[in-house]
Amino acid sequence: MEAQGLLDRAKQIRDEKEDGANTALRVGGLMVDMVETFANKSMKILGHYDSLEELRLAYPNGPTEDGLYAVGERPYSYYSYYDGDWQDQGKIMAELAPPVPVGGIFITKLTDNPAVRYPGTTWEKLEGRFLYGTSGQEESGATGGSPSVVLSVENMPAHTHALTAKTDESGSHTHTAGNHRHQVDSHSHTQPSHSHSVKMSDRNDSGNPNYLFAPSGGNYGMESAASGNGWGQSGAAGGESTGSASPYTSYTNPTTSENGTHSHGLSGNLATAGEGQEFSILPPYIKVHIWERKS
Repeated sequence: MEAQGLLDRAKQIRDEKEDGANTALRVGGLMVDMVETFANKSMKILGHYDSLEELRLAYPNGPTEDGLYAVGERPYSYYSYYDGDWQDQGKIMAELAPPVPVGGIFITKLTDNPAVRYPGTTWEKLEGRFLYGTSGQEESGATGGSPSVVLSVENMPAHTHALTAKTDESGSHTHTAGNHRHQVDSHSHTQPSHSHSVKMSDRNDSGNPNYLFAPSGGNYGMESAASGNGWGQSGAAGGESTGSASPYTSYTNPTTSENGTHSHGLSGNLATAGEGQEFSILPPYIKVHIWERKS
């Protein structure tokens, strides 16, 4: 609905005198239509002029499309054309005021630069960044982060790789020697000539000789019996050789006891795994346009 039609309806409601007319309902309907009209057409800002006179000179017969024109300095006055003239829509229009102050961030899904909707403002688009809230006294405006990472050994949690391994239990064996014997080289033993001494008597407690051995027929070299300390000595003998001999053991093939069962422990490294490729760390997201107001 055009602005002129809205104005005519508003005048009709204002001047209505009929008793019982549902004025509140009709005013409410009018306001809904006005909001829809301004949202769809009239709220679009078509230009900016320094004064109303400059605007009238630019469009002496009215504009060619519905919309608003900003006039003067901030806070702007916004004019639309209806009822044959330019009408001031008021200086306070929340829908048309810049949404954030200079230095503020504006987020939208609309693709237009906010300066199109808010004349006289300038904006810088921020791309490829998430917003990150500061902590404490941190300064705003710092950048950092990465959309993907590659893990290093230092970033991995401490962990182990289980491995249990051993060789087969085996190795039980015996050792068998071949049938053999041990032989000593041929040799002989010779004893030197020698004699053996034998004590024949000693003295008793009375001091008289005590004959320990008195063979019949003589004393065989025994000392005087009066001495009471008689020794007899055999004749010399010896000097003979046993003769040569080369003894040897019997043939045998002994076997050791069965033993030697054992196992071997293993040590080393497992095969290398992994390719070191980077991976995304982005959380679920929706893409929007982010603008920072510069002026």
